[in-house]
Amino acid sequence: QLKISFENHQVEAWALGAVMDAESRVLRSSSAQLLDASGLTPEDFTQPILATYFRAARAISERGRQADPQTVYSVCKGLAGVTLDSLGFLRNLQGANSANRETFASHCEEIRRLSQLRRLEKFHGEQLAALLHQPRPDPTAVISTGEAFLASFAASASVSLARSTFRKRTPEVGATSGEQAPMPSKPFVAVWPSR
Repeated sequence: QLKISFENHQVEAWALGAVMDAESRVLRSSSAQLLDASGLTPEDFTQPILATYFRAARAISERGRQADPQTVYSVCKGLAGVTLDSLGFLRNLQGANSANRETFASHCEEIRRLSQLRRLEKFHGEQLAALLHQPRPDPTAVISTGEAFLASFAASASVSLARSTFRKRTPEVGATSGEQAPMPSKPFVAVWPSR
């Protein structure tokens, strides 16, 4: 059976690196502005450690502080998966950032798109499993559940897109709103900290 993977760890790492590099000459922003504009939640990340770092960056930003590798590490120190190597990993993410606002918006769009596909996959898998456990499977029995899910799904997708505000602004630096956002020019290989 073919299994399609709806995840992209590289794009998740790039987005987190951009958040921690928000004050750079390229982004000219703050981590709070980038986090708000991203429309992302920790649940959109497939790597638990990246979700932990993202959650920490959001908490730091909500306190009015800039989320950088040191502050994110300080908040996460002692949590599961966070090691002595984690600060270096976070610094590498920040240092590898080459995303401008348009690229950051593209990364966030891709993460949200994949997150929505995972939600759809999970829902349909659960519905099929429930259906197949019935003595006489009746596909019409899942229609109302499907309609309720789709209404909820459409509403959450609309909220997520509405929160992503960088596409609506004219970027100060980088691609104009009509150009395809480039991928980062710096090569980056995510090396996960050892446990």
